[in-house]
Amino acid sequence: MKNQTNQSTIEWREVLLEEICKIVSGSTPSTSNPEYWDGTINWVTPAELIDGNNWYYYKTQRKISDKGLKSCSSELFPKGTVMLTSRAPIGKVAIAGTEMCSNQGFKNLICDTKQINPEYLYHWLRSKKEFLNSLGHGATFKEISKKIVSKIKILLPFRNGHPDLETQKAIVSILEKAEQLKEKRKQSLKLLDEYVKSTFNEMFVGKGFEEKKLNQIAEIVRDSINPSKIKDYQYYIGLEHIESETGRVIDKIETKAIDLKSTKFLFDEDCILYGKLRPYLNKIAIPNFKGVCSTDIIPIREIKNISNKYYLAFLLRQKDYVNNATSLSIGANLPRLSPRSLESFKIPLPPLPLQQTFASLVEHVEKLKGKQNQSLKEIEQLFNALMQKAFNGELV
Repeated sequence: MKNQTNQSTIEWREVLLEEICKIVSGSTPSTSNPEYWDGTINWVTPAELIDGNNWYYYKTQRKISDKGLKSCSSELFPKGTVMLTSRAPIGKVAIAGTEMCSNQGFKNLICDTKQINPEYLYHWLRSKKEFLNSLGHGATFKEISKKIVSKIKILLPFRNGHPDLETQKAIVSILEKAEQLKEKRKQSLKLLDEYVKSTFNEMFVGKGFEEKKLNQIAEIVRDSINPSKIKDYQYYIGLEHIESETGRVIDKIETKAIDLKSTKFLFDEDCILYGKLRPYLNKIAIPNFKGVCSTDIIPIREIKNISNKYYLAFLLRQKDYVNNATSLSIGANLPRLSPRSLESFKIPLPPLPLQQTFASLVEHVEKLKGKQNQSLKEIEQLFNALMQKAFNGELV
């Protein structure tokens, strides 16, 4: 594959990773020996990496000692090493911002910088997560071995018979600018959430409002529906469809598209959806549609002349209420909050007009967030298209 430029021809070639990188696996010192831990050597695990744009990673959560490093087969790798998680899960990527080592959940790629730009490899691996997962083997959990990683082929630009680092750098620059646009949109969404939270605190926290039990100002909905009737309602929401902390509805599924075999609860537009399973996850949504939900969710309906769903949802997301729900939960492995316990929660009751003022603010912010989310979605689509073109030799 060749591209014509004013300077010379760019030729794209497939190269094995083992030809341009030294591949280093990790290891874990014995956790029963305290002399191996709390030293000065950075030691990274897959759980530390955020699944997304990690870029450079500098400070690990745990450190090992010189004795710990010598006790196991772990090997120090230099700044600029591309760290690829090879199990639990496969496909997270970051670049070492300083010298470090890792546990056995990584295949670390020490780049020959005369042939490949580490940032180019970083983006290439991010674009191939699905492919990398397809290479995994294992019964308990999938893993990609050092041998498999070494034989992966990457498309590189060549000029005059040599790897073209300038073209790699140009591709990284384009992708980084697109990434920055994504981050700005995400930051704007975060600022909107922070604005609503701070407004809630200013309006309601510490104001000395009279307290009522939850069941005096709202209704716990116990209307259930037989599986045979579920498809009379358009949408289904499970606990997995509610984002922790924010309460954002990540997805909703049309009931006709899935096989729901057990009893579900009904909810409508006047309800909030309170996640009773593992309440410390703080999953409390405000749907703008009606449907059916998992029985791991408690629908709470506002009482029109007393309470407002936006106020109730934001109050119940507050740390004190989450901690109280967690302490009242029953069950060691799968702690659940009972509807009866939830009904007993003491709720400060501001005047309804004040609640409605806050609700209007939330609705306005949600409209802004909708536009921002659509913009973010379009930018992500653009970014993914750019990555595909970049690593097919079509971008420059």
